Amino acid sequence: MKTTKYELVLVAEKSIEYFCLRLFRIRTLISFGVVEVWQEGGFVESEKNVDQSGDAQLLWMTKVGGELGTLTAFRNSTGGISVTRGCFTGTLDEFRAEVIKKHGGTLHEKGYLGLANYIEWHFAELHHLSGDEGATP
Repeated sequence: MKTTKYELVLVAEKSIEYFCLRLFRIRTLISFGVVEVWQEGGFVESEKNVDQSGDAQLLWMTKVGGELGTLTAFRNSTGGISVTRGCFTGTLDEFRAEVIKKHGGTLHEKGYLGLANYIEWHFAELHHLSGDEGATP
């Protein structure tokens, strides 16, 4: 029997509009790994965007960067780490490269790279990163 780990929070105050799409916050229904029951996570369009299997993990941060937006990091299908922030979606290494390109020499660069290091630590130490993507030498 398949265990349902997440549900969509289907109330207007817990949803956002993004490029004409209504996105809903997710909430855990059970505890798993280091995630406690009823914790709220990132935003998804529908339940088809949420993996209910294994110990799939999301790390969600708000009020990030100059626009005070949301940054979401998650284990991708290859076992690496993917990041979304604003219009950016890519791997953790691609995120770092884009930060340096767009924010090089600014406080935003330092902040975003610090968050990237935290994300890497979070998945390596708390969720045992299976691949080596983004790993520090």
